[in-house]
Amino acid sequence: MDSLASTTSYIAQFPTELFFIAALSLVAAAFAYKSGVSRISAITLALVTTGLLFPILSVTWPFPNMGTDSAAGWASSIITFALLAGALIFIMRRIGVDSGMDGGRAGASVISAIAFTIAALALWAYVPAIYSFYPFPALLAPYFAIQYFFWWIMGALATLAVISQNRIW
Repeated sequence: MDSLASTTSYIAQFPTELFFIAALSLVAAAFAYKSGVSRISAITLALVTTGLLFPILSVTWPFPNMGTDSAAGWASSIITFALLAGALIFIMRRIGVDSGMDGGRAGASVISAIAFTIAALALWAYVPAIYSFYPFPALLAPYFAIQYFFWWIMGALATLAVISQNRIW
C-alpha cells in the first residue's frame, strides 16, 4: 500500500495542465489517424490564423467590448474566438487544405498531433481570450514566451507541411 500511496501523491503533485496537454495530443493523434493528417493540418492552420487575427477584432466595428474585464467582454471574447475559428476551419477545408483521404498513417498522425499541440500551446500563451479562460502553465511559460512564438508556429506549420506529403510517410 505504500507504493500506491507514494504513486498517488506523486500524481497529485504533477501539474494538471500537463495532463490536459497530453490528453489534447492523444485526441489529436486519434483524430489525425481516423480523419487524416490533412484535416488536422487544416484545423491547425485555421487556429493559427484565428490567433493572429483575433487581436485585430478588438478594434473592429462589431466587437467594441472584447477584451474588457467584465463578464460580458470575457464571454464575447470566447464566443467570438470560437466562431472565428469555426469559420476559418470551414474556409480552409473549402480552399482545399483538407483532402480527407490520408487517414490510417500512424507515424504521420503522431507527428502531426505533436505539431498541432505545439501550435495550440503557442496560441494559448499568446492569445488573451485563451489564457484568460485558463492561465498558461508556469512550468512551460519560459519555453513559450512571446519571443519564441514565431519559431514555435513556423516549426509546427513546417512539420505539418512535410508530413502532409504522402511521399515521406
